Amino acid sequence: DLTYVAEVDAMVKDFHNGTPLATYIGFGKAFGAVSRDSKEDDEGPINQCVQRALNDLFSKIESDKRNLP
Repeated sequence: DLTYVAEVDAMVKDFHNGTPLATYIGFGKAFGAVSRDSKEDDEGPINQCVQRALNDLFSKIESDKRNLP
């Protein structure tokens, strides 16, 4: 089996002057069978790990208790 890993990051900046206020990183992982028949074989696990990384990222942003603008 193959392990697919994705990392996404985001930065919240002040609207007026562009000063960075917070940074976040999300991680995702998915597994897929070893098959090299076509690129489509990778699409499902890649989509799954990217979705998990985005979910992790948004969860971290939404749960941040700082009073960001």
